[in-house]
Amino acid sequence: MAAHTVEWTVDLVCCIALALLVPVAVLVVGVESPLRAAITLPFLVFVPGYAFLATVYPERHEPSTKSRDATHALAAHRAQAGIPAGERLVLSVLISCALTPFVALLLNFTGAGVRPRPVLVAIAGLTLLLSVGAVARRARLSFERRGGVSFAAATNLFGGEGSSDGGIGQSSTLVRALNVVVVLALLLVPVTAAFAFTAPTAGQQFTEFSVTGQNESGNYTVESLPIQLEPGTEEPVYVTIRNQEGAPESYTVVAMLQRTERTDDGVTVRSSRRLTSFERDLADGERARITHSLGPLDAGQRYRVAYLLYTGEAPTNPTRDNAYRSLRVWVTVTESDEQVLVGPEEHS
Repeated sequence: MAAHTVEWTVDLVCCIALALLVPVAVLVVGVESPLRAAITLPFLVFVPGYAFLATVYPERHEPSTKSRDATHALAAHRAQAGIPAGERLVLSVLISCALTPFVALLLNFTGAGVRPRPVLVAIAGLTLLLSVGAVARRARLSFERRGGVSFAAATNLFGGEGSSDGGIGQSSTLVRALNVVVVLALLLVPVTAAFAFTAPTAGQQFTEFSVTGQNESGNYTVESLPIQLEPGTEEPVYVTIRNQEGAPESYTVVAMLQRTERTDDGVTVRSSRRLTSFERDLADGERARITHSLGPLDAGQRYRVAYLLYTGEAPTNPTRDNAYRSLRVWVTVTESDEQVLVGPEEHS
């Protein structure tokens, strides 16, 4: 009885353990590459798909005694008796490749966004739910029908005797060698993608910086920026910072009011003064939205407001050249109904 229990639970216990331990190792302990890649690659490439198949097909595979020509009969038999070990291996890889982008797509519509940490947590959570579901489904079957680890099937896959059910295992040495090549080829693409996920380059570390207005629907958009003000009035502008640097950062935003003049050489700044500054300490992945009231300003004038972002403290003389990120908003103060069609410009 104990041997039967181990045989139908050991694979799912491993799936559950990996779903719990991999996020802890990467996100809590903070293991670095190449150890991080060695831990997460097998998990991302294989485990989610395996747990999915174990839930959908909880039964053990038995060799078919039906005719190979009866395609519909063979399909019905496999639906009842499960999937051969070789096919389960290949399908687990393919399904894992499909589940990861699907999870990322769902996260794209949430506040978490498509980032390594929330994607890893979501995949681990999905794997955990699927594994628990697979255990529940197998437990409802008799011992003889429960799926699980079959060492005999794994041996037949790459070197054992030919199977009678026409599965992947064959007696031909050439066919067995081709099986190995096919599996390695299927592993190559997801392994490459998973390695990029687990070992991000320095170029992927950045800070999101934007200046927007708010429309009537409550959405923050560039099109909602106040490009025209009435004398003596103020309009809110929203400065957003999101830390994607991979570590906590301290930020300073300086708002500069500039009077400009267009010349043959371009736009020349005639005068500049600091309006205000903001400081924020953000953890990795954290976002801050700062409200800045623009105005009141002198009537009949056109201004350029420069928002300069710095990591750490701002210098005594803040300019676009010494800023980490910079954004510009043009605004005109007028008493007429003249429409100003100049919008914001962004510079990194």
